[in-house]
Amino acid sequence: MRRILQLGVVLLCSSPLAAQSSGWRLGIGFSDARYAGTSTDTSTGNGGSFRPFRPTVLHVEVERGGDGVRLGVGLRYASAAVALDAGDATIIARSGPLTLVELRPELSVPIVRFSSGRLRADVGPVLDHWRWQAGGPRTRLGAEVGASLEAALGTHALAVIRAGLTLTSSV
Repeated sequence: MRRILQLGVVLLCSSPLAAQSSGWRLGIGFSDARYAGTSTDTSTGNGGSFRPFRPTVLHVEVERGGDGVRLGVGLRYASAAVALDAGDATIIARSGPLTLVELRPELSVPIVRFSSGRLRADVGPVLDHWRWQAGGPRTRLGAEVGASLEAALGTHALAVIRAGLTLTSSV
């Protein structure tokens, strides 16, 4: 399963705790995921495919580091319906038979700095654990690369807009 695009917003809070003044950050957020390269019908010429249908992904992240290189780990959760996408039409199951829990260690490096924020490159492995209502769980290892745009919200919070590409094997 290839997650071709994931756009999200994360709010990283840096409250005035002693641990946070030493570079720790806690983030919560959400994103919208799109999938491609999943199971495809090759017997007919239409190329229809089954895939998770546009789940909203919830995030919890912890980071350590300052303005330079940061290390972090994130946990993501999503519940998705299965859709048959046949090009001109999409058929969507009524309930969400798929559940995703993802563990995502990350290395983040600044690319460009602005007066109130920065653009960062993000890279790291992902471990996806999918659970199907009608079948057993499946675990997939992959990689993610992305970019984050950070903007300061006062002295104790950052707004982060992130776009990323994740590649894993098919579920």
